[in-house]
This record gives sequence, C-alpha cells and structure tokens, in this order.
Amino acid sequence: MSQREHKEFDPSGRGSPAASLAGLVVVQGSVTNAVRWLLDRFDPEDPELHWGTPGVAAEIADGDARCRMWCMHYVSVVAEHAPDVAYAELETITAGLSDPDPDVRTYAFTALGRITKAIAAVGREHIPDAVAALEDPHGAVRKCAMGVLGDTAEVYDAAVVAHTPQIAAGLADDDAGVRHNAALALLAAGRADPPAVRAEADRLLAALDDPDPSVRANVCVLLGNVRPATGRERLAVVADGDPDLDVREKARWALGRLGW
Repeated sequence: MSQREHKEFDPSGRGSPAASLAGLVVVQGSVTNAVRWLLDRFDPEDPELHWGTPGVAAEIADGDARCRMWCMHYVSVVAEHAPDVAYAELETITAGLSDPDPDVRTYAFTALGRITKAIAAVGREHIPDAVAALEDPHGAVRKCAMGVLGDTAEVYDAAVVAHTPQIAAGLADDDAGVRHNAALALLAAGRADPPAVRAEADRLLAALDDPDPSVRANVCVLLGNVRPATGRERLAVVADGDPDLDVREKARWALGRLGW
C-alpha cells in the first residue's frame, strides 16, 4: 500500500478517490480485498461506478502479483463500460503489457482492446506491443493481443496489414481464442490489402479444418474476399460436407466469388 492519509471511507466516491480507496483498504484489510469488494459491487448502471479507478491503478506499480492482477482486472472492467475513464490510466495499462505475471498481461491487453474499441488510435499506437505478444507463452495473452489487432484493424486496417504473416500464423495457434481473433483481424486486413492476405492462402485453406465453426466460416468469407488462385476444390468439399450450416453457406458464397 502506498503512503496515503487514511481518511474515513466514503463508499459513494464523492470524496477523493485515493482517500476513499485508502479508507476501504482499512476496512477490508488489504488493497486486494478492497479491489475485490469493488468488483463484487460493480454496477454498470451506476454513474459513480468508476470512482476507485485512479487509486486502484496507482496500486498496480507497488503491489505483488496477486494485487496487480486484481487491480488490472478492475481497470479492464472499467474500460468496458467507461473507456474514457480507463484511458486516463493508459500509462499504467501500457506498463502492464510487459508485466512478469501473465494474468496481469492478459487484463492489460483486455483493457487496451476495450479502450481501442472506443478510441482506435490507442490500438494503432500499440500495434508493436500486440504483435510482440503473439509470441507470449500464455494463450490468454496471445488471444487478447490478437483481439487488439483486430479491433485496431476495424478502423486502421492499413496499419495492421504489414503484420499479416504474424496474424495469419495465429490461425494455427493452439488456443481457440487466438484462432478466432486471427480470422477476424484478417477479415479487416483483407479489406485493406487483399493481395497481402491472399499470400497466406495456404494457412487460410488449412484453417478450413479448424474445430471451431466460427473460424471456418470466417475463413470462407476471407477466401471469397481475397480470391486466391487455389482452393476451389477444398471449398467445394466444405460447401458439400461441413457439419455446420453457416460454414456450408459461406463456402458456397465464396465459391461463387471465385467463379466456381
């Protein structure tokens, strides 16, 4: 706990957020317990729901791994409902992207992605961080980093295209969430630069065997959008025999785009 004057706890947050958090820590016994108390009572409909954000974010630099994790988790929840409030803590979130604890990194990328949905320029500034995290040993971190790239590509698709090979490699990731987010990111990249995604045709075709039907369906759309020179026969097999109706329909659409 950083040095603060312990004032009377004000659960409404109408006083100083740092002082209110300090008071809550006195009541709950630790920063971690205080943050968990806040999360348990988090109400998206409450206009004062973010009162603890500055104080919680300030604790991330000083806490142990468990404390940092709960604090970054809180910031990521705030980012979902009030991205402008979380944006004020962007420096802390950015530092969390390289935290030694994988759960902290996961929540930091989660927060970054949620802010990016509202402020796309934030994602563009952190493309190098997200691309580097695609090599993280923890699947949850890779998934959230890939999500940041996909969210960024929705607005700044051209900025993401340069990293198409790394994103396409995610289609073969062990983590289903990474594969799902990779397909979404490639859809956006393909709109900006079809040849760049077309160059990854072998990876796209291999992803037609993905166990997740949403990945297979998105890859069918990708193939129809970028129109590779190969793959018609493979798509025809999917169109006739995939167990998922949506995948079969999208494969037929893609075949139409390919002139089959």
